[in-house]
Amino acid sequence: MFRIRRIYDDLLPINELEISQIQDILRTQFNELPESDITKIPDLLKNPVKYKFKTILLVVDDGKGKVLGFALVYYFASLNFCYLDFVSTAPNTTGGGVGSALYDRVRIAENI
Repeated sequence: MFRIRRIYDDLLPINELEISQIQDILRTQFNELPESDITKIPDLLKNPVKYKFKTILLVVDDGKGKVLGFALVYYFASLNFCYLDFVSTAPNTTGGGVGSALYDRVRIAENI
């Protein structure tokens, strides 16, 4: 059993913990990704004006703070356009429907 929720910032301890796990997944699954891109996720969430787009971070967790997967989407309001930058499951978390559920949730991003 898992849940999908949106993380708006890193102010709550659970959000901070899950963002840290997401950053670890990025380091593992996308090892060529620059560290600066990984560490700026909290800033992307808090500063949409600075980056000129809204960052939507969806996380799949087990309800106890263990991240099973995530999707990182950028929404450009001026263009009415969403860009799916990353969708990934945690290592050794395949075949459980996490990726499919995330993608389905991203497809209805206008309701987020």
